[in-house]
Amino acid sequence: MMKKKISLLFACTLLVCISCKKDWTCSCTYTLDGTASGSYEINDKSKDDARSMCEATAISETGDTLVCKIAD
Repeated sequence: MMKKKISLLFACTLLVCISCKKDWTCSCTYTLDGTASGSYEINDKSKDDARSMCEATAISETGDTLVCKIAD
């Protein structure tokens, strides 16, 4: 009985932590005649929202590429 209560408490805590909004780092790599990289913060967003915002920054045209992803 006690194991079930502890498991339920752990599951609820995990769910709250996963769904909360927090700060994320978007890391980008730019390639054109070499490679450069950088990162910026995305504040107070869920991971899915931050990932969408970060990946929307990406470009790819005529040799230029900018690839961005959320740093885990």
